[in-house]
Amino acid sequence: MTRLIRLLLLSLTLAAQNAKGRTHHAPAIISDAWTKDGTAPGGQSLTFDIIFKPRDAAGLERRMLDIAHRQSKWLSEDEIASYIAPTADAKAEVETAIRELEPNNTTYSRNRDTLTVTTTVEKAAKVCS
Repeated sequence: MTRLIRLLLLSLTLAAQNAKGRTHHAPAIISDAWTKDGTAPGGQSLTFDIIFKPRDAAGLERRMLDIAHRQSKWLSEDEIASYIAPTADAKAEVETAIRELEPNNTTYSRNRDTLTVTTTVEKAAKVCS
């Protein structure tokens, strides 16, 4: 159940972040790796990652090719973050959706392209039902 909730939360969050409104659907056949072990206790901690769509993946690719061809200086962490960090709108949409989970903890990765959320199974189940 916990694994299924993680998959559902990730799908919901990605759909909320996606400006074009596309939804990521589960496959028709679920792998045998996904087994139901029973219902997870409501108070059990649930941690999942939300990986944002890069702000300017094409720009980063062009810049990296330019660096490779000219043997230029590598990008700084701030320069990398400027290409891969989410837009303010995408970040705001996801943070609004996450508030419904009443998270115990949220942290951004160093490059601000991944948000790690910790909540409880009970809170996640309310959002998914």
